[in-house]
Amino acid sequence: MDFEQWVDHPNITAIIWAGVPVQENGNALTDVLYGKVNPSGRLPYTVAGKLSDYPALAVDGAHNDKIPINYSEQLLVHYRHFDVKNITPHFKFGLGLSYNVFTYSGLKVTRSIQPLVSTPAKNWIAGLTASGDGVRTQAWLHSKFATVSFTLNNTGSVAGTKIPQLYLS
Repeated sequence: MDFEQWVDHPNITAIIWAGVPVQENGNALTDVLYGKVNPSGRLPYTVAGKLSDYPALAVDGAHNDKIPINYSEQLLVHYRHFDVKNITPHFKFGLGLSYNVFTYSGLKVTRSIQPLVSTPAKNWIAGLTASGDGVRTQAWLHSKFATVSFTLNNTGSVAGTKIPQLYLS
């Protein structure tokens, strides 16, 4: 979606993205808008400000049936593309909405194994060992890398849930 020309307009106070329409979208959206349900979902993708911020588009402008896609970006897709290209999206992957207040405390991250430094790990991170079946059975991929613990408290006046996210690099 290319909304760069209107998203920052002073008369735009909110954007509601209800996702893929299904039978109960209208009822669910109404419940959220009127405060009957506290939203707790998060964006499953990054939303750029303009179409040219994306690495590839499935539309070529001529409405041809066949659009060549070469996948040269390897693993630099989605939020990784935005990070590497230093592009600030309008809405980041994982952005969420809540009518409530939640607090985090007691965050503890303990590394369980050494960082991924082996050659197979470096290749996998760089996207060099992708296979057609999408299956990876190397033991190092299934080793526990870290243990994370924390306390999450709903300190607001509305019942609700929070979907915590933690990014390690």
